[in-house]
Amino acid sequence: MGIKEILGLLGSILNISLQLSPMPEIINAYKRMDIKNLTISYFVVGITQGIFWIGYGLNISDIVVYGPNITIYILFSFYLNITIYIKARYNLFYLTNIPLAILCFFSCSYFPSSVNVVSATIVSIFWQTTNVETMKLALKYRDSAYINLLLSIVTFSCFVIMAIYSLLIEAYVMFIPYFYGSILNFINIYIYFWCMD
Repeated sequence: MGIKEILGLLGSILNISLQLSPMPEIINAYKRMDIKNLTISYFVVGITQGIFWIGYGLNISDIVVYGPNITIYILFSFYLNITIYIKARYNLFYLTNIPLAILCFFSCSYFPSSVNVVSATIVSIFWQTTNVETMKLALKYRDSAYINLLLSIVTFSCFVIMAIYSLLIEAYVMFIPYFYGSILNFINIYIYFWCMD
């Protein structure tokens, strides 16, 4: 097994572990029937970028790209529907999932790799920017409680590995969101320890 395969495997494992991280919060939110720490837009944008990465991964026949994003599509769809149910007390599964399923079908079947990778990059950067809100709160109140250190470290590690992997497979546009995410999570980690001084 070469360095590319090892990095791809590590990146996939870390990626899937990140996707599972909202599960305890989803369970607690369902028990309390309160979604104050969850946002519908976070899951919608997460699914959307996952769809484009699935399409791109299939375009270049790389399971490291499309595999973890299939689990994003499945898990985040579940999170999204639970969040909507808690907020609206109504199951909007069909209203949310059918358009996303249609987008996924077109992304995988008809969109060229250039459309998928550029779209995925733009949406991924927008999605990762949602972390900035917690960073602002941590800085404003100088309170490390706003930052999940373990999640930030795992995310940073995952993004660094996937940034290197994207360079190894010469997917230079794919490198951009992972590099950007690495910087954001490094800042997150720095702020956490700065707030503890």
